[in-house]
Formats: sequence, C-alpha cells, structure tokens
Amino acid sequence: MKDGQPVTISVITSGLSLGPSSVTPQVALSSIGPGKWQSTFNFGTEGLPSVSGNVNELLTATTSLGASTSLRVPFTIIGL
Repeated sequence: MKDGQPVTISVITSGLSLGPSSVTPQVALSSIGPGKWQSTFNFGTEGLPSVSGNVNELLTATTSLGASTSLRVPFTIIGL
C-alpha cells in the first residue's frame, strides 16, 4: 500500500472499525445491509511506527453491549 491509496473493506458482522488500535481506529465501517459493513477511505501513514515495511492494523468488531474482539490485519507499506 502507498500513503493516500484508496482502500475498500467489506465484512459481514456487527459494528466494525479499522486502525492502529481498537481505541484509536482510523475508520469506522458503515452498515450497507443486514449484517454487512463497508468503508472506503484513503489509507494514511500518520501514527504508524514506519512509513515503509510491514505493519499491523486492527479490525475490531463491537457488539451493541460493548463487547469487542480484534483481528490483526497485516499490511506492507510501500514508501514513496
């Protein structure tokens, strides 16, 4: 991925967010149908430990009762 590259995420689950941590997500996914969530955004390298190499973002699912779980999503950042 490159800084500013468009990214699309589509998932079937409850509420979702993606970012460097579950506390500070980069983007919240919007519901596009029953149990389906999606977001398109320009990927940014701000807040990452490096602007090139391998990094992990967290895809965090949260229930209406506040319980959550996260899945590490590995990315390779391509420097300009």
